[in-house]
Formats: sequence, structure tokens, C-alpha cells
Amino acid sequence: MNNLINTNFHKTSAFTLIEVLVALAVVGIALVALLGLQLTSINLTQRADTGVQAALLAEEKMEESLAGGYSQIGPASGTVRRDNCELRWQRTVAAPHLPQLQSSKINDLREVNVLVSWQDGSRRNQYKLSSLVADSSLTASPTTEGIFP
Repeated sequence: MNNLINTNFHKTSAFTLIEVLVALAVVGIALVALLGLQLTSINLTQRADTGVQAALLAEEKMEESLAGGYSQIGPASGTVRRDNCELRWQRTVAAPHLPQLQSSKINDLREVNVLVSWQDGSRRNQYKLSSLVADSSLTASPTTEGIFP
């Protein structure tokens, strides 16, 4: 009688359980790395946004000082909260001592400095603007010797 048991097995092309588990592990590791990059990207975007807010506040305080005309000597400071970040600003107006100006007739200058600082985790960041402002009643004369050689 013929043997009813067939010893020829047909090989099918399928994945084994180990191959599937290895593939899932590789995909899982890749997804964790991508999520880490996404978190880093979000963090850097928030830090950049805070820097932009600080720059805008510094420009605003500088414009306030310049819009008031010839600035009075002295300090001013305050705190502003923007986008869940506390920004501290300091504005100082001083009379600069520039040796280049001693021989000229320009002696009514003001140096305006605006410093904005904020805390970013354990780091303290700063943004600084500086400008020299002349009294608007000063007029330049073509016979006046130049400031620069």
C-alpha cells in the first residue's frame, strides 16, 4: 500500500516570529529617536521665540527713550511677562565720555543702553541694545572739524 504520509513539505515564504519582533524593535527604536528630535526642535523653537520677544522688548524700550526727545540721564527698569516668560529690562541713559568729541563742538550726547534678561532653565540670557543720541537742536556745520580723521 502506498504510504499516505507525504514527506515533501512545501516551503512557503512567510516571516517567522523572530523576524517580526526584530523588525518591530528596529521601528520602535527609530520612532523613539524621531520623537527625541521633535522634542529638541520644539525646545529650540521656544528658546528662539523668547529671544525674539526679548529683542522686540529691547527695541520697544529704546524707541520709547528716543521718542521722548533728548533723554534725561538716569536709569529705568521693569518686568514684562510675554508668552509665559518673564523678561526683565533695564534702560540707562548716561553722558558718554568720548575722547574723539573733546575737540569738536558736539558735547550734548546721550548714550542709551537697554538690557533685557530672562531665565531659560538654569541659563541666564541677555539681549543688549546701545545707541548714541544727540540733542536735536545741534546742527552740523560744514566748517566744523570732523570727528573722525
